[in-house]
Amino acid sequence: MPRFRTDIQGPTEDIVDQRFEPAVQTADGARRASAEASALLEKVKAFSIERERSRISRKFGPNSPEAQRAEAAVKSQHVVAVAALGIAQTLRAVVPVVDAKSLIVHGRAVNAKRLGIPGLTAALIDPKGQPVARSKTDENGYFKLDLAGDSASLRGSSDSTKVIISGQASNGVREPTGHDAALVLSRAADEVYRETIPDLALGEARYREIVIDARR
Repeated sequence: MPRFRTDIQGPTEDIVDQRFEPAVQTADGARRASAEASALLEKVKAFSIERERSRISRKFGPNSPEAQRAEAAVKSQHVVAVAALGIAQTLRAVVPVVDAKSLIVHGRAVNAKRLGIPGLTAALIDPKGQPVARSKTDENGYFKLDLAGDSASLRGSSDSTKVIISGQASNGVREPTGHDAALVLSRAADEVYRETIPDLALGEARYREIVIDARR
């Protein structure tokens, strides 16, 4: 009796990615637009409630029950507005594209309210203490350290997945120094954050959301 074999072949993962990528990009854009609109709306609400609080305070007095209720409404709306702005700032960060011969360490530096902290210096430091990539946080607290091209020497290790970050030796030859790196954030000359990032791998992006203590 003959045997029959049926092979069902579907689209490859790359083809699926190509087909769905436009839809994903459209959805991401819609989410960002919605978050921006929500942040603006909550900001306008906060402004309107603040004006109403001022009117009530003048009419009934700053210590009246009416003024106290209005003050509570102002504080409550401020929390909502700040949260909406934090979400919008987070979504402004576009997912970076990484090729097979580079890697990216990126993220946001935020305060306790999850609002971005601009103007911090972000650096990736190799095991010998040498910076291999550096950038500044933008108005949303976002930074991106792209280890590609001339910004760092990237060489595959024996298993072809780890990354050896090379530092500049005294003889001018870039030599391997290890697989790990330190992510450092600083304000002027003051270091405010340091984290060791182990086992960096080619073709990947590492994301960090870092809460900076306001006292530092």
